[in-house]
Amino acid sequence: MLDKLKRAGFSWLAFGIEAASDRVLSDVDKRYEVKQVYDTVAQVKAAGINIIGNYIFGLPEDDLGTHDSRRSTWRSS
Repeated sequence: MLDKLKRAGFSWLAFGIEAASDRVLSDVDKRYEVKQVYDTVAQVKAAGINIIGNYIFGLPEDDLGTHDSRRSTWRSS
């Protein structure tokens, strides 16, 4: 699919990544894990397509405590 997008002239894709914490993603009922995001981003970049990642800070399970989900999300962006 990525090769078809590239041939069609796509040079950018935007992803709603939301957060870099499996705990936060699960809490907001996302059906993917952080590893899948990294794998997909790597594949898209390898296809020569740029990526815009959209994140949400302040989701219900976001915290600055022990799990530090907000900092994890910031570092991944």
